[in-house]
Amino acid sequence: METESAEKVLTVVGFAELTASNSKLFVKRVRAALNEHTVVEIDLSQTTCMDCTGLGALIAIGNPVHHRKIVVRLINPTSQVQQLLHVMHAGQILEIVDRPPLTPTIPLIDTTPRRIRPDALLAREADVGAAAGGEGLAPAIG
Repeated sequence: METESAEKVLTVVGFAELTASNSKLFVKRVRAALNEHTVVEIDLSQTTCMDCTGLGALIAIGNPVHHRKIVVRLINPTSQVQQLLHVMHAGQILEIVDRPPLTPTIPLIDTTPRRIRPDALLAREADVGAAAGGEGLAPAIG
């Protein structure tokens, strides 16, 4: 789990599940990171498993802490989590927001076309034998 802060918004990202096994630690860590934040945005785009205890943890974060109300926004919940939120009417208590994923401003790969020699992609018999430790494994021919 990672946390970032921008202005008065605390963003929490990077957890695959929120269940009885980790919900207390989750609430503890988020509350410890709150400082002067008034909004907590919890990115659920990677969360594939949540039970009712996990939902309770999200609600607990929004409860008054040190005499102030914290706004909790659930960002991009996965379909599995969305089902639980819908069944439990969590939208009445928590703000659920679908945002388009962030697009990088710098390309992650070089898009310059290059010519690749056709034989550079083919394994030669000598290479296959060496990679297999000389054990005589034959390459698959399809």
